[in-house]
Amino acid sequence: MAKYKEYVLNFTMLANVPFTNNLAERGIRPWKTKLKVTGCFRTLDGSQKYARVRGFYSTVKKNGYFVCNQLVKAIDGQSLLLAGQAT
Repeated sequence: MAKYKEYVLNFTMLANVPFTNNLAERGIRPWKTKLKVTGCFRTLDGSQKYARVRGFYSTVKKNGYFVCNQLVKAIDGQSLLLAGQAT
């Protein structure tokens, strides 16, 4: 930290610098909670479906969209994550 001390507290002086950059850690937390509660996934298919839904959810949230709106659009084939179409 001493080597980069001028950058360590940037968030206190610059409004566009977030307090933390642990998006990856926050992305993993729901997975670990699910595994702790259930112990494991029962099938590979179930785990793949869970991963797809959670990935969609977290990507929509990180891009600042409402999840419910994007789910409806995904069902209609118009989601921001489908075929590179921004909605």
